Amino acid sequence: MSAGALLFRIDGPILTAMQEAQQTELRSVTARLRMAHETVKRKETALKAAKKALEARTRALMSQLALAEQTAAAREAAFKQHLSTAEQVAVARAEVARLTADLSSVRSEKDRLPAGDELAEAQRVVYELESAVAAVKARVAKLEARTRLRAPFDGVFTDRKVSAGQTVRSGDVLGTVVDPRHLRVAARLFPPVDAALDGAQAEILLPGREQVAVEVDRIVARSTSDGAVTLWLTGPALEGRFRPGTAVSGLVVLTHRRNALAVPRTALVYGPDETPFVFVKTSGGPRRIRVRTGVVQGNWIEVRSGLREDQAVVVRGAYELFFASFSRTYKVAD
Repeated sequence: MSAGALLFRIDGPILTAMQEAQQTELRSVTARLRMAHETVKRKETALKAAKKALEARTRALMSQLALAEQTAAAREAAFKQHLSTAEQVAVARAEVARLTADLSSVRSEKDRLPAGDELAEAQRVVYELESAVAAVKARVAKLEARTRLRAPFDGVFTDRKVSAGQTVRSGDVLGTVVDPRHLRVAARLFPPVDAALDGAQAEILLPGREQVAVEVDRIVARSTSDGAVTLWLTGPALEGRFRPGTAVSGLVVLTHRRNALAVPRTALVYGPDETPFVFVKTSGGPRRIRVRTGVVQGNWIEVRSGLREDQAVVVRGAYELFFASFSRTYKVAD
């Protein structure tokens, strides 16, 4: 699966109620925002109309002012030639002053139109509601993300622990996503108490006697309820060789011994008290001897004591020989 792929969707009465409340709030704020946008459009239309009316008044006043100025200039010229009275000149000048004041008033009114203030207030409301809608959508997305668990990276989904409709609690493990490029082997073994496991070499056994070299990366648990030790084995040779969840077998190398005496597993038999024995060939027939074992590697078991290198060991049929003499040795009652 790819990073971001949906793995689980968490649902329940509480989450459903929270989602419904958020959706109701989102619808309400969105409706208010839509109304605020309509208000802004009306205010913009009203402001344009008011500005257009002011521009028309301005043009009219400018035309009237230009005519009044021409009239005043003509009367002043006529007054100099004694063709006009001083009163007529004063009236013409008064008309120029009035029109000049009216034009100045109209121009200043253009900068403080009530419709402009109303539009600014409507735009402020829109900005606040847009912020409110964004905040609600962020909360909706956050809750949505919390109810949908997605793959954090490319990998393989495995070890599913829940089914659809199952109740879960905070902190529950629902499954595992594994990166196949960085696999590890979780191994359980029962080593000697004094075994040095940190960084120990190990081998994963494959069909056809192929072996994959790994090493102990971490000791997860020193002792489980059944006495086993749990290890993590890692190594570059694991990459691309296995799929997550694959069961494998192998061995951990606890110590190295050169020229050690070893016998096949089939040569060893164990008594009722788990004492190990082997049968050696003698002139009088097979004879059972007690031995002390050591390191185990594959199908071979080291013999630490009780057996000499020059002794021939029975490697097939050892248990048949053991049980043939079992009743004579242990006197089992009928």
